[in-house]
Amino acid sequence: MIETTPSATSMFHRAFSQKLETDDRSPIVTFELPISGDSYGILLPNVGFWIQLIATVVVGGVFLSIISLAMHTFVVERRNTATAYLVGWGAVVPACILGPISILEFLDIRNLMLRFIIGCILPPITVYKCISSEKNVVVKFSFVKMYSQSAFFRLFWKIKSI
Repeated sequence: MIETTPSATSMFHRAFSQKLETDDRSPIVTFELPISGDSYGILLPNVGFWIQLIATVVVGGVFLSIISLAMHTFVVERRNTATAYLVGWGAVVPACILGPISILEFLDIRNLMLRFIIGCILPPITVYKCISSEKNVVVKFSFVKMYSQSAFFRLFWKIKSI
């Protein structure tokens, strides 16, 4: 039998096989405060969560790179044309809104923190960056080269223009 290397999709599905809906870790050390009588425990980090978090960042970076490629190719280079507005508002902005939802369903992510990152933070940021690229209200360096445009889209914070 020929052994094949796992595909990227199966690796992501394997990374998200733990659903992490409940925190069932047991504390490694417990102690009690003498004043209040409350008992506390120290938990080790869940390795599965960190693997899923890294995979989420990778998937988000790939998604943002694809969006930035589409924005640069069809909107930034053809700014103020009907094609730019049609592609920007008709394809890219809906992809920014529906893409993260598709990622959540495809990878079957159930952890609330990861769902919040992908489903609630990623869409408004990408829509904002698409609109700011379309209206030319972003920093000047991002239109010099394609890789700097992609880097601009992957930033999760606002860059102040000088």
